[in-house]
Amino acid sequence: MNYIRRLEMERNAAQTEVEALREGLRAIRAYVLSDKFKADPTVQVQDIVLRVGAAMDAGTDARIASEEIDRKGVAQASR
Repeated sequence: MNYIRRLEMERNAAQTEVEALREGLRAIRAYVLSDKFKADPTVQVQDIVLRVGAAMDAGTDARIASEEIDRKGVAQASR
């Protein structure tokens, strides 16, 4: 695999990860702005920590999946 193709794959994987992280942040924002917190605006720290962890895991999973798809594409193209 040449250098440019590897950089393209890394860029694609990073973009996929960022998109997944943004989605996770949107979900956290929707959670804290939900009706649940209209009367009492306090949020449990552990709730946020768990949701941030889930968003980070989703970002990592998306990046890994993107890298695997790119690797399979490169392997098929080189046959």
